[in-house]
Amino acid sequence: MALSAMTSEDHCSMECMSVQDTHIRGGVPPTGTWLCCMFCGWLRSNKSVHQASISLAMLLVMALLVGSPVIFLITSAPDDKTGCLQQDVDEGCGVGSSSYETCNTVACETTSQKLLLAMNPTIEPCRDFYQYACDHYDVAKIHNEYFDPAHLSLTTLHKFIDNQLKDLLFESKNSDVFKKLGEFFESCVNSNDENNMQQMYKILDELGGYLPPNNAPSVDLTHLMRRILRIYSSPLFDVYLDRSLLDPNDTLSIYVDLPKRFVTSRQFMDTHEYPDSVSDFQYSELFERKKRNNEQSRAYLHIKGRLEELKLILMEKILDSFLPTTLTAAQRKDEKTQILSFASTLSKVIPRDKETFHKLRSDITDYTYDTASLQQIFDHINWDSLFTDLFHVTPNNATVFVMSPTYLVNLNLMLSRFDPRQIHNGILLVYATDILYVLANSTAYTKDKASYCTKITGMVLGEPVNALYASQFKQEFLRHQTSKVNKLFQSLKSSLISRISDMTWLDNATRVFILTKLTHLNIQVTNLDTSQQYITRLLESLQVQEHNFLGNVISRFKLTRKFNETNHLSVRWSYPFLLNAFYEVTLNTIVIPLALIVQPYLRSDIPRYVAYATMGLILSHEMVHSLDLTGLRFDQNGFQNDSSYSAQSRLRLDARLECYAKQYAQVFIKHVDFKRTRVRIQFDWNATKSENMADASGLQIAYNTWRLSHQGFPDPPLPSLSLTPNQLFFVLSAQMYCTKMSPEDYIMAVETDYHTTAPERVNGMMMNSQHFADTFNCAAGSRMNPSKKCSTY
Repeated sequence: MALSAMTSEDHCSMECMSVQDTHIRGGVPPTGTWLCCMFCGWLRSNKSVHQASISLAMLLVMALLVGSPVIFLITSAPDDKTGCLQQDVDEGCGVGSSSYETCNTVACETTSQKLLLAMNPTIEPCRDFYQYACDHYDVAKIHNEYFDPAHLSLTTLHKFIDNQLKDLLFESKNSDVFKKLGEFFESCVNSNDENNMQQMYKILDELGGYLPPNNAPSVDLTHLMRRILRIYSSPLFDVYLDRSLLDPNDTLSIYVDLPKRFVTSRQFMDTHEYPDSVSDFQYSELFERKKRNNEQSRAYLHIKGRLEELKLILMEKILDSFLPTTLTAAQRKDEKTQILSFASTLSKVIPRDKETFHKLRSDITDYTYDTASLQQIFDHINWDSLFTDLFHVTPNNATVFVMSPTYLVNLNLMLSRFDPRQIHNGILLVYATDILYVLANSTAYTKDKASYCTKITGMVLGEPVNALYASQFKQEFLRHQTSKVNKLFQSLKSSLISRISDMTWLDNATRVFILTKLTHLNIQVTNLDTSQQYITRLLESLQVQEHNFLGNVISRFKLTRKFNETNHLSVRWSYPFLLNAFYEVTLNTIVIPLALIVQPYLRSDIPRYVAYATMGLILSHEMVHSLDLTGLRFDQNGFQNDSSYSAQSRLRLDARLECYAKQYAQVFIKHVDFKRTRVRIQFDWNATKSENMADASGLQIAYNTWRLSHQGFPDPPLPSLSLTPNQLFFVLSAQMYCTKMSPEDYIMAVETDYHTTAPERVNGMMMNSQHFADTFNCAAGSRMNPSKKCSTY
């Protein structure tokens, strides 16, 4: 169907309204303001004039915006009948001239082989498309040659880029520009765990060390928190500066957030086994929890309990060296009980990931405090003093964004139940376990030390590592790829603008707001400035001691935690090792990592559907996030503006999102084999419905945009595959998410991630696409072609 003929009501039933999951983090309000005059005041107060002005504004905006997609897509039409975009002709597309001719380029053959590696054509695509596209996927099949990962999936790409970075870091010591970076990496690879552990205990001593029973510290934790926060996040909370959520153009605001940790729960479980024997300390008394609600599966509770026990065992090991040898056996046991009790209680107070996610959907003002109101909910810290010392400015009751106020309230209550000395010793133990031990004892977390050091170097020196990754490419190539991504983005945005103009569930005021916001929506590729001066400036302050890796890390941490330095917040970095595109609400901008734009998705010697099904899907997904329930609360300039769209439109969007939650709950019933038991997975579809909407809407936008550019000059199929271009589009989109997960990984992902797990994610977006059902001839009412579909944008 032509794009212009599609509406938001396509494939939408009366009972299950069409919806698409958007994952938005920001939008921005119009820059114009009302003139200050009596006549203008009358205009604003007069409802009939106000409605007329909105209608007129809508007509003007639509006249400008709806025409632009047609103009853009005409200029992007194929040249002659080569099947290539006009901007790619100079590069020699080399693709066949019609849909009846197979693409015969080397790139097409390679792409075909990559698809075949993961596919299982014996699976019925209308029953389980994820299995059809990904059943034979094997993440271990990663080629060593640069630019040639074995699969097109993001999982493979993650591991492939990690290998690239590891090789580059090994070589960087011989580079004049990246010499210090190579030395830092080498100090990690050659580090001695025993020496690092000694350094760890030295750092704990510098923070105040162990306090014996006769030493009573102050109830006020400000001094201890200040010293820890100058290095890294504290075990109780983290603080940082960032762009204000209320006014992006304002000065930096203070944020109080949940504490950070280095190692995930799954990494910890994979690398720590139960000891053959433990001390007579009774761990079970510490990690007994109240009965949780039904949303937490029994399997997750088992994993969580095991994790807590393993962590307490590690803590006891650290305490063996932390406690002085002068203590008697009875005193050591008593001290261990008190300190471990504090650590265990603290872990119970920290909210689950999904609990935090649900709360963050409420109004931003719910998280807005000043130092006086913050002092009322958490009085163990002198906040004015802490902020003054850390940020070198006097807060003067400045705005503070508290990302989890309920946590601070519960934490304040929990701390009141412990003696100040127990709190001090417990905080140092948790800090050692969650932060320092990970750095000091690398062999405890992985057998591949080089890969571990690659991740640590990327985390500690993100910008230099990003520059190192970019340095392997010529600047001309990077600019060319960035230009391609921009053109793809503009075509997708134009397509979405055209669709918005036809959507009947939006009222006029909301439609004008969305169209205005989309016209200001931008993309930003990771900074491409890799000049020698730029790299030198990044690394000049880096001090590297050959045999003191932990000291090198702490030194770097202290440097980056100097909060008075100017931050260029108009630029959002997306490091290649994260490989994560995202929508930034305060900038109304989609940020794309460099690693994505240099992949073969955008080659000019392969059919266009490859770019639209991969990079196009990623861009469309993030576009939709600018229009989800969170994104619509921000205007095109990053200001919160809840009055910019009507309550009626919000209710309609709510209903369309609820369509996904109800549909997924009915369709996806999952069991996994865990501990010789068949366990049913407890999904939380309310937590993932926004992502699911962005997936389904993004797929529809990408597909329709490709089809419109494809009209009259169809793309050829790939060799060695008996699939049409339309079918290949959906296979390519699905294989972006191919992965292999153990039952434990699956359970943890369901419990902690607000994205849907890969099998359900792929099948969910496909079963809400009528184009998919038509392409694969899925019978009406079949699993992948349900009678009721959800659609939003």
